[in-house]
Amino acid sequence: TPVEVGMVVTGSVTVNPDGSVKAYTIDHADQLPPAVQRLLKSSIPGWTFDAIKSTGTTGPTKAQASVYIGGMVTETTKQIVDGKKVQQNTIQIGVEHIALHCPPPHAERTFAMGCDPDTGLTRLPSPPPEYPIEAARAHMEGVVDLRLEIGRNGRVLRAAVRQVNLFNRIPNPVLFRRIFSDVTLETAQAWRFRVPTTGPNAGRDRWVLAQQVKFYIMGGHVDTTAYGQWLADLPGPIKAIPWAEQDSGRVVRLPEMSTEGALMR
Repeated sequence: TPVEVGMVVTGSVTVNPDGSVKAYTIDHADQLPPAVQRLLKSSIPGWTFDAIKSTGTTGPTKAQASVYIGGMVTETTKQIVDGKKVQQNTIQIGVEHIALHCPPPHAERTFAMGCDPDTGLTRLPSPPPEYPIEAARAHMEGVVDLRLEIGRNGRVLRAAVRQVNLFNRIPNPVLFRRIFSDVTLETAQAWRFRVPTTGPNAGRDRWVLAQQVKFYIMGGHVDTTAYGQWLADLPGPIKAIPWAEQDSGRVVRLPEMSTEGALMR
């Protein structure tokens, strides 16, 4: 069974008016695996941020950044070291997505959403999904990758789950993937957004959003405080979502949402 791994790396980046990177810092770089340090060092100078370029700024823009590093365990070998069998994993890694956070007082927003609430997209106060009781009883944790289509009235026109990954290895994962998917879709249908009233996006008739919802249990498999550590999950099937994929170049990725469950004995 393939295993995916991921971690979130934070820092700051200074972006030139043309979207290119002028300077950057990485938080606690010494705590990151060497392979991740090398990946960021080689890739960051070549990044371009269209969301900042499109603002028309005339000077450098400094922003806090969250970078999601994803990887796949491609090979597992066992070797004898000091008379003991030691398992060694080969991991292929890459940068999957980057979020630039707006400066205060709108630090909870990203440049992709638009830093000015009047010209950007705003999610109104929206509760996360409730933790499914069946999953809590089974100590199941996972993450749902959701796509939303938002209309001019700020309501969800369509919602679909692209993938559900689990953090636990179990004989029959289909049931819990469906449980996490169903509760996420039911909750997301009630979310509301405030759409831009001025600016370049005011005339759009739809927005496609990407939202990850993480389900974790206090004291469970997921250590939400760990920095620089791989978090492994078991990837579920990827579902094609034609209405989201046709607008893939303009998908707005929202900050991750989490819902916490209690460890049930």
